This record gives sequence, C-alpha cells and structure tokens, in this order.
Amino acid sequence: MIYRYGEKVILMLREVESLIPQEEFAEVTDETPIAEGEELPIQPTIGQETMLEMVWNRLMEDEVGIVGLYGMGGVGKTTLLTQINNRFSNRGGGFDVVIWVVVSQNATVRKIQGSIGEKLGLKGKEWDEKTDMDRARDILKVDDQIEVRCLDTVKAWDLFKTNVGETTLGSHPDIPELAMKVAEKCRGLPLALNVIGGTMVRKRSVQEWRRAVDVLTSSATEFPGVEDEVLPILKYSYDSLDGETTKSCFLYCSLFPEDGLIDKERMIAYWIGEGFIDEKESRERTINQGYEILELPFGFDQLKMLIHLNLECMNSLERLDGISGLSSLRTLKLLDCGVLLDMSLMKELQLLEHVEYITLSISASTLVGGKLFDDPRTGRCIQYVTIEEPGEEEPVKVIVLPALDGL
Repeated sequence: MIYRYGEKVILMLREVESLIPQEEFAEVTDETPIAEGEELPIQPTIGQETMLEMVWNRLMEDEVGIVGLYGMGGVGKTTLLTQINNRFSNRGGGFDVVIWVVVSQNATVRKIQGSIGEKLGLKGKEWDEKTDMDRARDILKVDDQIEVRCLDTVKAWDLFKTNVGETTLGSHPDIPELAMKVAEKCRGLPLALNVIGGTMVRKRSVQEWRRAVDVLTSSATEFPGVEDEVLPILKYSYDSLDGETTKSCFLYCSLFPEDGLIDKERMIAYWIGEGFIDEKESRERTINQGYEILELPFGFDQLKMLIHLNLECMNSLERLDGISGLSSLRTLKLLDCGVLLDMSLMKELQLLEHVEYITLSISASTLVGGKLFDDPRTGRCIQYVTIEEPGEEEPVKVIVLPALDGL
C-alpha cells in the first residue's frame, strides 16, 4: 500500500511540473505576519561553549526540525536556551520565527500550545476546537534530544572564580584552596556555582569560607537523591540572607508566576500588609526599608555581560558607582531615580561603548549655561529626559538645552 501511495505522489508531482510552464501563478494571499525573535538578558556564562555549539550545529542540520534539551534542575538548560534564542535574534539562522514560551508550574498543555500557535499564526475557531493531539501535530514532531550535563572540574572552577571575583579570592592566602572545596560541593551545577559564588563574594575571612565548606558538606546528607543535589546549595544561599525579614520577603516572591514582572511598589505594599516590614515608622521610612531590601547587588559592576539595566523610579538610590564597568550595556534607564546627571556620571556614560538607549533626570540648575553634553555619541543615546526644579532655591527661569539628536 505504501508503494502504491508513493507512486500516486510521483505521478501527481509530474503532472504539476507539466502544468507550471503553461500558466502564470501569481500570489493570491499574503503570508501570516510572524513575530521576530527578541533578545533576552542573560548572565555571564562559562563552560557551556561546547554544548552551545553542539546544539546549534544540530539545529542547523536540514533533517533536524526540533532538538529537545533535558537534564537535572540547575544544570543550565534555561541559560543554554537563552543563548540559542539570542543567537537566533542576532543571526536569523534561516528561521522565520523564534518563540520563547515560559512553562510555569500551573501551565497546561493547551495553554502552551496556544502561546506557540499564536506566534505561528495558528488561531481562529477551527484551531480552538481541535484536540490537544491534533494541535500538537500541527506544531511539531520531536526529532532529536540532547542531555545537558554538569560542568567538568576545570570549567566549574572558572565559573565559580568569575562569580566570586579576584578581590575576594586574594583577600587571604588560604581562601583560594577553601574556595576550590566550596566549588567542588556545587558538583558542576551552573545554577549552584552562580548562586554560591554570588553569596561568597563579600566573605573575606577564612572562618566564613570554612563555615561554608562545613555547612555544604553536612547539609548534603539531608537531601538524598541526584535530583536534589542543588537543594542544600540553595539552602545555604538562603540561610546567608541578612535577617529574617529579608528571608520572608524573598520567599514571598515565590507566590508570583515564574518569569513574571513584579511591580516594586506593589510588592513593598504586600510586604507591609503581611507584617514583614514594621509600619510603626513614618510611611516614607517604611517604603525606604522595602527599597533597601530590593538594592543593587554588591559588586554589580562585575556583570560584564549585562545588556539591560532599569533603575527607573528607585528614589532611594543615592549613588551609581562603577556603571562604566558594565561593558556590554546597551540600555540604561535612570529616569526619576535618586541619581541626577552630573559631570561625574557623564564621564562614566561616555565609557559605555555599546550603549544605545539612555533615560535620565537632570537638575534644572545643571542646565544654566553649563556644557555637560560635549560627547555627540552619548548625546545621541539619550532619548528621554526629565528636568527637575531645585528644592528651596531660586527658581530657574532660563535653561540651555543641548542638541540631543535622539531625544
């Protein structure tokens, strides 16, 4: 039967080929618009280069339509997918559309299919009435699966060193050896290496590092099983948070959908309502306490791969040191935050070679005859500005706005 069906297909193809020269076949419909891929922010990654190239090369093979990635929690599947997504966004890769769908804990098959189908132009009454199985057939057929494994010892140590930083590792002669032991306890899991590395970045005494080794060694026995290897590591990071208030506020975030946006002011209001933050002080001090729990991380200038940084409306922000160290930064939003543009900040902005979009606030007194914008490239990047009046001083009646081409 298969042979006869194939024979019919061949005869039909020959008939089509014979008809093509006889007629003109103009386009009668337009293709469904397809959304372009969006570049996603990603942390610095070390040790996944080989895996990334292997997955990318498989995707580029003509006979492969889909590659599935699997592996234990914390091994770096999401990070690897983010790298692939961004590579598609930059290069195209010969694909019409790049789809990123977050599968949260309360997701259903139908909901996921709907998100994917929408990007592919699959919609309407007929699509909605199809069964899950029929919708799946319309979307995909799995061709290949690749296991994402833990990093080897050398790559794991390189990633851990990057997160901890040379300053901390060099603060005492015994710390590098202890740091290697801590890195070993992470068992090559990128998530663990990132989390513990970030936790240890401010610990510059030998006693703190010995304590970390002891805790990670003893707590591992509480979580038997390969799938739970990451739990004692995450528990140590959680236990290292400053105070019970910060821990409660951190755990509260788990009530929100995975990868969802959380409004800062609303979150602080919830914390106050739950009693995590004491409201005996004035409202302003209470709000400031909430923002203090939310701050920039220590040593954020080490985030060399950071692309987007949004600090808008962070009223309690007083200083912004080391911004020029974010060498990959493209988008910087400082609108209505506690830091106003001055000559010092302007010099830092001029060192950001890849920045393309800047929002910021300026004091009106700064624009009285002064020359702050003497760098055309930085001036083109500034696209949104608010001008603030001085507090109790004489009102400014005349200001001099520079020529900002991108404003």
